[in-house]
Amino acid sequence: MSGWCCCHHYRQTHLRNRRLSSPLTLPAAGLHGLEWRKTAACASVRAEASPDLHYLRQSVEASGLLAEGVLLEDKGAAIALHYRSAPHLEEALDAHLARILAGLPDLHVLRGKMVMEVKPATHDKGLALRQFMDMPPFRGRVPVFAGDDVTDEDAMAAALALGGSALKVGEGPSCASARLPDVAAVTDWLAQQARHLAA
Repeated sequence: MSGWCCCHHYRQTHLRNRRLSSPLTLPAAGLHGLEWRKTAACASVRAEASPDLHYLRQSVEASGLLAEGVLLEDKGAAIALHYRSAPHLEEALDAHLARILAGLPDLHVLRGKMVMEVKPATHDKGLALRQFMDMPPFRGRVPVFAGDDVTDEDAMAAALALGGSALKVGEGPSCASARLPDVAAVTDWLAQQARHLAA
């Protein structure tokens, strides 16, 4: 392994990540590449929500689904609709989004673990990883991507296409080249890689 690229939801996890990497300030991407910190000296950049996303949000708010138990998470340039506390609403939510998105081709829905996330169709984690690999200090290195959700599959596929590795964390179908059972196993694996590189 000669390079490591991580994509996270930057707004939610940047403080925790800063504590983990302190005193380093590392490049980071979040929200499928809609949020960026390209270098340690570079301020974070966040894409603005599109008019189509505003329209979709208004449609969901008017649908009655939120009152029935769906939780809307506003991520700025994307919206996540969680139905973990109301799993019986999955079909109704899916139908509502399909109906609205049929007229909004610039938006795309990602289905995750009890969540449907709507984002610009132009961005995904695979694109974010490829953009990292085109920049120093990642250019010419080998990407490694670990993830546990459906939304991570684009980045795993990109890492493999670039000659790197992809690690699926937990159960479920995946294009990944290897699998680890849980987050603790990822931490152990990283420690092993660090020891190997140091040797």
